Amino acid sequence: MRRFYVSHLDELAPTLELPAEISHHIVTVLRLRPAEIFDLCDGAGRCWRVALEEGNAKKVRVRVLEQRTEAETAVSIELLQGMPKGERFDLVLQKNTELGVSRFVPVYTQRCQGRIARDKEDKKRQRWEKIVQEAARQSGRSWVPKVEKPASLETALQRCTAGLRLVLWEEAETELSAMLPAKLEHGEEHGRGTIAVLIGPEGGLAADDIALARAYGFVPVRFGPRILRTETAGFAVSTVLQYLYGDTGTSPQPRG
Repeated sequence: MRRFYVSHLDELAPTLELPAEISHHIVTVLRLRPAEIFDLCDGAGRCWRVALEEGNAKKVRVRVLEQRTEAETAVSIELLQGMPKGERFDLVLQKNTELGVSRFVPVYTQRCQGRIARDKEDKKRQRWEKIVQEAARQSGRSWVPKVEKPASLETALQRCTAGLRLVLWEEAETELSAMLPAKLEHGEEHGRGTIAVLIGPEGGLAADDIALARAYGFVPVRFGPRILRTETAGFAVSTVLQYLYGDTGTSPQPRG
């Protein structure tokens, strides 16, 4: 079922008018016809199944067939990513969204080469939000991950409330498998059931970065005998965590 994301919808309206950007995609790109059915989602679990009534590339009107709320079945993973240079962070966002990561925190560590000028941060963040939204749409997620503003390593660590905190480091003595419990603890306490993973940039994490991470409860772990690229590490860890605690490998749940 095709789905599109909209930030504001009138929950009680029997018909809805869609924004120009979505209307253009529906009419011009996909060439959907009247009576065709698709989903609208707000990125926070609420979905509307609708049927196309009429419209053009600037405005489409749809009829609401049903409303529902979809739970996020993936485990809550926060990825603290040392900012890489170039467009590598775009790939990190796209693929980890597909894998179920719920929150991205771009961080500046000692060896970061991908620092963004302050006056360009807002524009970059808008681009990142579009990337995760499109990746969520393509992968069928009802929840769109949050992308935070770039922050210093210490600021990002201070804000982290995850119950399990890991930092990938090639010099760590502890294997990742040794730090993963058989079952995650869940409950009302803030942060329980959430896993935070800190990954360094291309040059890796410096000893001072690791010391700071340790001070905030992060445990250094090795993924295995191979050193992964910064953009690969998140994919690998997210896949393992989703398999153990989330929805990877489970049968898809029917929607609607």
